Amino acid sequence: MQRNRLWLAALMALFAVSAYAQNTFPSTGNVGVGTTSPNALLTVNSNTATTLPAPASGVILNMGAADSSATAIQLNAFGNNPVLRFRRSGGTNLNPTAVTAGSVLGAINLGAYDGTSWSLGQATYAGAAYNTWTTTDHSAYLYFNTTPSGSLTSLERMRIDHNGNVGIGTTSPSALLSVGSSSQFQVNSAGAISTSGGLSVGGNQVINSSGVWVGPSSGLVGPQGPAGPAGATGPAGASPWGLSGSNTYYTSGNVGIGTSTPQGILDVTPPVGGLLVSGVNLDPQWGSLDMSKVANSAKLVTGWNRTGGDGEADFMANRGGGGGGGFAFYDVTNNGTVNSLLRLHGNGNVGIGTTNPQKKLHIAGDVEIDGQLFFGGIAQGQSAPYAGCGADYAESVDVTGDRTKYEPGDVLVIDPKAPGKFLKSNEAYSTMASGVYSTKPGFVGRFHEASDPASADEIPMAMLGRVPTKVTAENGPIQVGDLLVTSSTMGYAMKGTDRSRLVGAVIGKALGSLDSGTGTIMVLITLQ
Repeated sequence: MQRNRLWLAALMALFAVSAYAQNTFPSTGNVGVGTTSPNALLTVNSNTATTLPAPASGVILNMGAADSSATAIQLNAFGNNPVLRFRRSGGTNLNPTAVTAGSVLGAINLGAYDGTSWSLGQATYAGAAYNTWTTTDHSAYLYFNTTPSGSLTSLERMRIDHNGNVGIGTTSPSALLSVGSSSQFQVNSAGAISTSGGLSVGGNQVINSSGVWVGPSSGLVGPQGPAGPAGATGPAGASPWGLSGSNTYYTSGNVGIGTSTPQGILDVTPPVGGLLVSGVNLDPQWGSLDMSKVANSAKLVTGWNRTGGDGEADFMANRGGGGGGGFAFYDVTNNGTVNSLLRLHGNGNVGIGTTNPQKKLHIAGDVEIDGQLFFGGIAQGQSAPYAGCGADYAESVDVTGDRTKYEPGDVLVIDPKAPGKFLKSNEAYSTMASGVYSTKPGFVGRFHEASDPASADEIPMAMLGRVPTKVTAENGPIQVGDLLVTSSTMGYAMKGTDRSRLVGAVIGKALGSLDSGTGTIMVLITLQ
């Protein structure tokens, strides 16, 4: 500002006048050209009818033209380029500093009168520093703002960033051209186009937002071929391949790979082995299939509902030059180790963990069964997984009264009033003693399937093996090895001391001890 005032002072000294017509050259204050009432440091007004509108704060030059006339600034250059130059620094005139990132280096703001007041910056073209400037970094970018209808706030619409990327609708273009707030449309430096919103031609979408072609499939029919050296090429026939979304399919006939005479809808015929998908019922003659075509081929044939079947999917393997035939399943580790998993031999034997099963089911390894074993259609028992204890054989039995009143460890006796049922013991030396409510049985025998509703009212009664058992010291302390019998305490066993009453009343031998009161110890169940 001070430098500008000095320049104006020199200009006034040159003319050596303080005012001429409508021109004002004061020694201090504003300078007016065409006006005696300048309202900016330099005011140029060719409209003699009125004073120009007051400028915004910080305006140095305020210009106006006569009504209905254009206001223009014209730069003339001779032998060089005319330049309109903007320069900016931080700090002050006497102590300038480097501009910081985001500082506007220059802007052209377009505004107008709205009937009440003058506005500025409703459309803007500006440049700004990208980084804080140094002697080696003068990075900058350009941006363009416009104001939407019904609004007073201008918004950035386009940017050319410091790398030369152009963004429309985004302030961070990631490609040579990026369109949309999330760069939905891009053109990279190699000219490749990418779009996340699909592609439409003539108002019709041909590629959807997932990048899948959804345009017409008529393009699969070839056009008339061009004239060749040997004569014109005839029209290309319709392609047997169809397109549905991202799926390609064969419209008619069979597909052969390695063969020109496919025997099913898909026939893969390498030198050895292969795959045949029949597409028809696998009756003994294979319907339209020729069995001799797969003899000695080592092919796998898949189909449906071979005669005598029940709607199942069928797999048939030709053993080729092999001996046993059948199916084999293997696991191959990343280092090449081969592990045999399952072998379905051609003689009907099944091997798990072995490639040479000797019986209908041959398992080489441990077996765990969660369920029942059936022999001749009769359920023989149900296994229970090992869980820290449970080394006993138990049977699932019905009890008298509310099943929820029974607890593991209860001593059980035959209910004389309800044959086939059991209840808690409640007298000493009972010869009705039959077992103990098992905590975690190792094996459970049943008269019916576990899914039978009757099983819900049953409990597992241990009859052999080691079982946690409720005991009482009412007949003296219990030591390891003592024979145990029923007691007068309901559901509890005690030490048997009356030799004349032991026959038929012994539950088992104590594997633990109890000095007084009641408790639970491990008992080896040996009914005698």
